[in-house]
Amino acid sequence: MPGLKGSFSSSMVSSTITSKRIPRLGELKTKASEAPQNVWKWAKSNPRLVKRIIKCAVTLAAAVTLTITPPLVSFHGKNPFLLGTTAIYLFPNKSVGGQIVLTLTAWAGFLSGLAYTTLVLFLATLVQDNVPHHAISPQSISAARRGMLWAAFVFGAFWCGYVRSKHPRLYLSIVFFMIVNMFALIRGISNFNFVVYRDYFYVMIIGGCLSMLISLCLWPEDHSEVLKGGVNKALTEARQVVLEVEKSLWSKGLGGVVDVKGLSGAVKGLGLAFRETDYEISLARVDARCLMSLASKLETLLDLVKVYNCGVRARPVSMPVSSGELDEVAAEEEEDIERQSAHTPECPSETNKRRAISFAFLEAVRIIDIISDRVQDAYTSKNGTQNSPPVDIAGIERNRQAVEEWLVQERDKRTDSDILGLQNGVGLEELAFIDLINSIILELLDTVYAAARSSNRITSTGKLRLFLPRRFRKIVGEEKGPILPTNSRPTTSAGLSTSPTRTEYDYEFESPPEPQDNEGAEVSPSEIVLLRPQNKWHTTVALSISRSLSSIKRSRHVKYAIKFAIVMGVLASPAFFGANYIWYEEMRAQWALISAMIAMETTRGMTFRTAGMKVCGAVGGGIFAFITMEISGGTKIWVNILLTFFPIGFLVGFLVNNPKWLKAGTVFALAFNIVIGVGQTSINHNTHAALARRLITLPIGLMVAMTVHVGIFPFHARAQLGRAIANTMDWLHHLLYAIELSSEFSPTDYSIKVAPREFGDVINQAKRRVRYANSLVPATRYEISLAGYFPSDRFEGVLDRLGAVLLLIVGETGILRGTRAGDSCIPVLVGPASKGMVEAWGREQLLASLCNDLLVLSHTLAARLYMPRHHSHSAIVLQGYTNTLRDTLFNESVTDANLADLGRLCTLVNEMNLLRDEIDSLIVQSRISPKAKDMFPEMVAAAVGSGCLSRTTTKSRQDVELGFSRAGTPGWLTPRCTTPAVGMATPRSSTSVGGMVTPRCSTPRLNAPAIASPIPRSPTSGAISIENWKVKKPHRDTEDRDP
Repeated sequence: MPGLKGSFSSSMVSSTITSKRIPRLGELKTKASEAPQNVWKWAKSNPRLVKRIIKCAVTLAAAVTLTITPPLVSFHGKNPFLLGTTAIYLFPNKSVGGQIVLTLTAWAGFLSGLAYTTLVLFLATLVQDNVPHHAISPQSISAARRGMLWAAFVFGAFWCGYVRSKHPRLYLSIVFFMIVNMFALIRGISNFNFVVYRDYFYVMIIGGCLSMLISLCLWPEDHSEVLKGGVNKALTEARQVVLEVEKSLWSKGLGGVVDVKGLSGAVKGLGLAFRETDYEISLARVDARCLMSLASKLETLLDLVKVYNCGVRARPVSMPVSSGELDEVAAEEEEDIERQSAHTPECPSETNKRRAISFAFLEAVRIIDIISDRVQDAYTSKNGTQNSPPVDIAGIERNRQAVEEWLVQERDKRTDSDILGLQNGVGLEELAFIDLINSIILELLDTVYAAARSSNRITSTGKLRLFLPRRFRKIVGEEKGPILPTNSRPTTSAGLSTSPTRTEYDYEFESPPEPQDNEGAEVSPSEIVLLRPQNKWHTTVALSISRSLSSIKRSRHVKYAIKFAIVMGVLASPAFFGANYIWYEEMRAQWALISAMIAMETTRGMTFRTAGMKVCGAVGGGIFAFITMEISGGTKIWVNILLTFFPIGFLVGFLVNNPKWLKAGTVFALAFNIVIGVGQTSINHNTHAALARRLITLPIGLMVAMTVHVGIFPFHARAQLGRAIANTMDWLHHLLYAIELSSEFSPTDYSIKVAPREFGDVINQAKRRVRYANSLVPATRYEISLAGYFPSDRFEGVLDRLGAVLLLIVGETGILRGTRAGDSCIPVLVGPASKGMVEAWGREQLLASLCNDLLVLSHTLAARLYMPRHHSHSAIVLQGYTNTLRDTLFNESVTDANLADLGRLCTLVNEMNLLRDEIDSLIVQSRISPKAKDMFPEMVAAAVGSGCLSRTTTKSRQDVELGFSRAGTPGWLTPRCTTPAVGMATPRSSTSVGGMVTPRCSTPRLNAPAIASPIPRSPTSGAISIENWKVKKPHRDTEDRDP
C-alpha cells in the first residue's frame, strides 16, 4: 500500500505539472502566431525608426562587402577593416546635415592624425638614418628612435584626452586621430618610410562616402523635420498644461499640482534640437532663428506652471470649495468647450471672475492651436505663410484686460476683517496666496500673448533654402543674433542658448570674467557681494596668473588627459622594447588600445557602464562573425553579405538607434567587422585566430583603462554631486544676500534704496551649478562604491527643490534673460514696491534667515553627516513679518494692497522646508552608520519623522511658545544696532557676542513698527547640549568621501 500511495501521488503531481504546462505551451503558440502581426504594427507605428534600422543594415552590409571582396582588398592597403570601422562610426541614423558635419569631423581627425604621424616619422628618420630593408632587425633600431616615437604617441594621446573632455563634440576626431597614430607609429618602429597616407587615406575616405551616400539616397532626413516635430509636440503639451491649470483653478479647488513632465520633456527635446542647429546644415523653408523666440515663450510657460505648483504646495489649508460651486463650474466648462470649438467665444462679464478666467484660458488654447497650424503651414505648404493670416491677438488681449479688471475689483472689496482674519475673514496668508495665483494667471496670459506675437514673425516663402550652421553664420557675420525681442533671449535650462555650446562639466571650475570698474569709483553693494578686485595692472596680471595656475591644477580636463595618456602609453609600451613589435603586430594588440580608448569615459561610473557595454558588444559581435564564417565556409562571400544584412544588420540597427544600447550596438558592429574582415582576408580564412585575438585583447585594454581611471586622479561622481549641490546653495545664498542689500536705504537719502546694478553674475553661477549637478546624476547610477547604496532618487529630489527655489528667487521671466556675466537681470524679489506690491519692515530679516538656512544646508550636505541642529527659524521670522505687514496695513487702513510678494515669500519658505526635509532624509538613508543608529536611535527617529517647525507645529502653538501676539506687535523684532538677531546669519560685517551674531549698526527703517523688548530664548528653543554627544571625528577628510 505505501508503494501504491507513492505511485498515486507521483501520478497526481505529474498530471498537475502537465496541466500547467499545456496552457503555457498554448500561450507560447499564440504569441508565436501573433508575432508577425505585432512586428508589423510596431513597424507601422515607428516609420522613422524602421527606416534608420534599414539604412544601418545596408551600410554594414556594404562596408563588409567592400572589405572582404578580393579585388578591393589590395587597394585598401594594410588596414581593410578600417573602411567598415569608419562606416560604422558614421552610421546614417541622423539627418543629412548632421551626417555631413560628423563626416567632416571624422575626416578632420584622421587627416590631422596623418599629418601628425608623417611629421613624427620624418623627425624619426633624422634621429636614425634609413636602414636597408634586408638589414632591418631589432638590434638595428636605435633606442632614440623608439623613445621618440613612444613620446610622440603619448604626447598626442594627452592632447586627445584634453580635447575629448573639453569638447565632447570632437569625439570622432579624437577616435580617428588615435587610430591612425596607434597603427602608424607602432609600425613606424621598423618602417623607415614616413609616407603612410595610402594605408589610411583611401580606406577612411571610402567609408565616410559610403555612409554619406546611403544617407542621401535612402530616405534622406532633414533636421527641420526634427525641429518641426519638437515645436508641435511642445505646443501640444503646452495646450494640455493650460487646460490642466484652468481645471486646477476651479475643479480641484487649488488643491491639485499640474503635471508638467510632458511639457518639460518636450521643451528639453526642443532645446536639444535648437542646439543641433548650431552645427547642422539644413534644407528647409523656415529659418530656425524664427522659432527661437517662440521656444523661449514655451520655456517661460513651463517656469510659470512650476511656480504655480510651488504655490499650490504652500497653499493654506483653510480654502474650501463647495460641491455646488464645482457642479456649476463643470456645467460652465462644458459650454465653454463648445464655444471654443466654434472659435467664437463671447466677451466675458466683468462681474463673473470664473467665467472671465475660463474664457481667457480657452482663448489661450485657441491661440496655441492657431500657432501650431501656422508652424505646420510654414514647414509644409508650398506657399509658406503667405496665405496664413497673422494670429489675431486682440481676443486674448481683451480677455486678459477683463481678467485684470476683475481681479482689481476683487482686491477693492477686501475689508479689515479679511486682513486681520477675524470671524469670517480670509486672513493675510490666504490673501497673499490668492494674489500670487492671480499674478501667475496674468503672466500665463501674457506669455501666450507674447507667443502669438512671436509666431507672427515666423515667415516662409514656401521655397526650400539651404541654411548653414548657425555657428558658421555667426563667424562670417551673416547672423547678427536671433530674431528676438530686445528684452529677452532664449537662454533657458533646456539649452535654448545663443552662447557657445559647452558641456556641463565646464561650468564647475570656470571663473567669472574680470569686471571692469573705474578706479576711484564708489563701490556699490553688488561689488561687495561679487568681491570685485581693483582695476590695477599688476593686480590684474597677478590674479590672471594665479587663476590660470589654479584652474590647471584643479581642472578635470587636464587630469583626464593625464589618465588617457598613461593608459595609451602603458598599452603601447611593449611594442617599443626589443623585438616585441613583431608579435605586437601579429597579435593585433592595437585592438586593446581601441578597447581602452572607447571605455575611457570622463567619469568613473560611465567608464564602468561603457566597459560592460564593450564586453557584451565585442563578445556578441565576435561570436556572430564566427558563426557567419562557419556557415559560409570562407568561400561563399554572398552568404556572408546576406547574413550581414539580415538578421545581423537589423539587430545592429535596432541597437544603435536605441540611446540606451548605442555603445553596445556600435561595439557589436565593430567587432563583427574586424573578425569577419580579418578572417575572410587571411590566407586560410582562420576566423578562430581572429576571434581569439579579439577576446584576449579585450580584457587587457579594459583592465588597464579601469585601473588607471580609478587609481589616478579618481573622479568620484557621487562626491562631486554633493559638492555641486552644496556650491549651488552657496551661490543661492550670495544671491539672496545681494537681494537683501538691494533693500537697504541710501545713507544720504532714506527715501532711496541702493539697488545693485548687476545680478547676472550670481544667477549665472547658480544656474551653472544646477546644470553641472544634473549632468552628474546619470554617472552616479553606474558608479561602484564600497560605501553601499547611493540614493540617486533623493539627489534628484534635492535638485528639483533647488530648481524651484531658484525660480522663486529669480522669477519665471527673469531666469530667461541676463544669464551672461555682466548682463542686466533683476530678480523678482528685488523691489516689490516698484512692481505695485507692498512690503514692510522685517523683510530683510526674513531674507537673512533664508540665507542662514542655505548655509546650514550647504554645510550639512557637504559634510555628509547628520548632526543634531536647530529647526529652521525662517517660518518663525515669516510669521513675524506677516504680523508686521498686517499691523501696517491695518494702521494705514489699506485693504486693497497687492500681496503677491508675501505669497512668493511664503512659497519660498515652504520650498526651503521641503528642501530641508529632502536633505535630512537623504543623509539618514545613506550616511548614518549602524553604530550611530544603535547609539542614538532618537536622532534617527527625529531625522526621519520630523520636519521643519513650521510644518509640524500649528501657528497658534508657535505664537504661544515664542511670545507672538497675532494682532499685536511681534516681540522678535529688535533694533538692528542694539540687539542681536536670533537664529539668523547676516553676512555683513558683524561681531560675535556670546556665541550670537550681532549685525552692524544701521539707521532704523522709516515707518517701522513699535519695538517691544526682546524675548529671551527658552531652553527648549536654545542650542542642544552636546556634552552627552560623544561623536568621533571621521578618520579621513570628509571632502574625499562619497555622499
